Amino acid sequence: MAVTAVLALFGSLKIATDAVQRSAADDREERAITAERLAAAERALVRYVTVNGHLPCPADGMSAVRSGAGSASQPSPDAGTCDHGADTAVVPWSELGIQPGRALDGWDRRISYLPARDTAIEVERPGSTVSDVAFVLISHGENGLGAHTINGTHVPGVGGSSQDEQDNVDGDGGTPATFHAKPYRKGPGVAANAVFDDRVRFLTIGDLEDRSARSLDGLASSGG
Repeated sequence: MAVTAVLALFGSLKIATDAVQRSAADDREERAITAERLAAAERALVRYVTVNGHLPCPADGMSAVRSGAGSASQPSPDAGTCDHGADTAVVPWSELGIQPGRALDGWDRRISYLPARDTAIEVERPGSTVSDVAFVLISHGENGLGAHTINGTHVPGVGGSSQDEQDNVDGDGGTPATFHAKPYRKGPGVAANAVFDDRVRFLTIGDLEDRSARSLDGLASSGG
């Protein structure tokens, strides 16, 4: 009886350990996919600027990914003030000439995208703040808090997460819009209001001008 109990306990522990290992492996894979798609979206934006001389407006994250509003710059044609602020702005995949799946992160949620067309952008990193950001791309991570799904619904609950994750939904609601590119913080010892699993990618105005060989006088500067 004692041997049977020990074997049963060992079996339960092994199942639990295997589940944790599979979850960790899945998370690594999804984060790798996310990193690749953020880089691909960045390259597509550089190509767009090279051809058109300006950044596109975002698509509408509250619309389905394959709808007109959910796939292309809003307004369309792409001119004047953009229709969407940080909290509903996503990659306009059809405008960039990429497939819709390439505008999703590793968890199949929309990648947020905000250009500095209507407001200046800065990104806070550990120990420094980067000013004069041309655009920011954000995956809202495994928890997805604040992201938009392919059906246009908004993932709720970001108010219970860290302030950095909350700011990455709406740019802190200020001018300049402020986003955070911080180290990964998640695990058994991390409180819910301290979690940070977002992935953030951006280019400064100067870097975008260098890579596109275009002058971008129309972008808002944060004066940094």
